[in-house]
Amino acid sequence: MSGYLGKPIDFPKDSLRELHRIPHGAGYTPHGDSVIDVYESASLQERARADHQNILKLFAEQTHKVGGRFWFNNNIDLFIEAAGQRLLVEAKSLSDPQRAVDRMRYGIGQLVDYRARYRSEVAGALPILVFGRPPDRETSWGATVLEEAGIGLVVASNSNLVPRNELAQKIALLR
Repeated sequence: MSGYLGKPIDFPKDSLRELHRIPHGAGYTPHGDSVIDVYESASLQERARADHQNILKLFAEQTHKVGGRFWFNNNIDLFIEAAGQRLLVEAKSLSDPQRAVDRMRYGIGQLVDYRARYRSEVAGALPILVFGRPPDRETSWGATVLEEAGIGLVVASNSNLVPRNELAQKIALLR
């Protein structure tokens, strides 16, 4: 792979860390004596939200039920190996259901970024975007956009994970 003008790409990466339970708050781990990376501050704020943590805990519970394993890092919310599948999970809180399109676009960008940067680590994983609550009816077309982009859409609702497009219906953990 090469970047601008054919120069080799040196992706900035953070090692995946296996989890056995979802940590309280962000779970962010600064490197050495470094201060928090300003580019990761949005991720930190996102992970601090209760609905974001709830999404991760719901996936962790389902993963434990089938004897699977999961990892995360300062970028990736969850990478799961369970029930014969690999899943790359990006959780998005949705405090305002009318903002679903903006949150969806942001999530798509993150999933594309992680699939490129962590190519060898997450190879073959189904990318999944998960909202902390259902989007409003006017933005329900987003499920089709995600389907066509090869991304499953899941919504947390009443302590359940609900598939919202055909790709998400193929997730073994949700059956």
